[in-house]
Amino acid sequence: TPSSQEFGRTIEKAIRFLMASQNDDGTFKGEALFPAIEHGFACRALCVSYALTRIPALSNHCGRAANAIIRAQRPSGLWSIDYLSDAADIEASVWQVAALKSAVLAGNPEVRPALEAAMEALAAAIEPSGPEKMPAPAIYSLQVLGRGKDERVRSGLKALDGLGMDWKSPGYGNPVYQWHFITQAAFHAGGDVWTAWNRSFAPALVTNQTVEAAADGKSSGVWVSPG
Repeated sequence: TPSSQEFGRTIEKAIRFLMASQNDDGTFKGEALFPAIEHGFACRALCVSYALTRIPALSNHCGRAANAIIRAQRPSGLWSIDYLSDAADIEASVWQVAALKSAVLAGNPEVRPALEAAMEALAAAIEPSGPEKMPAPAIYSLQVLGRGKDERVRSGLKALDGLGMDWKSPGYGNPVYQWHFITQAAFHAGGDVWTAWNRSFAPALVTNQTVEAAADGKSSGVWVSPG
């Protein structure tokens, strides 16, 4: 938060930038490669900032950003990658859910109907059929919305059995995105599901980090895209 001794000034400037970049309709200025995903990130950042700081000026910005997501929700309950077409996109949708969940934490209960509609659509989307159609993003979304005990979530978790993190040869597309949500889903599930995944995930993530020395003498740890 802005009160952090080390990062406070950076966070404060970032919050001010997002507030200044917002249009009257709640969207954000600038060209976006994936508008729905990038708006979801920005909305979530503002809502979490408000939830943690209660800076009064942030409240209106959070509400407008969340309303833009609600307006873009398709009849299916999901969202498209560009907010315009009717083609549902799971990746875009899970970030809208994450943003709206943050809006709830920021004290905005009006987003709940949109989350309810999204829950039903995401539950129906958990149909694993090979590594390219991974259920983890939808599983995680349902978990954070209180549906972790749903039978479809449990069957989806079973489909994750045996998966590992092979940095050199991932075996499926967009691996960092998938690994992120497999990790989240397994952690929320806990027990043997988390133990099995963490046994592969933790050492692979640490081993494949590259530590680079900076000019100021400090070091930074980065990762090169897998595969």
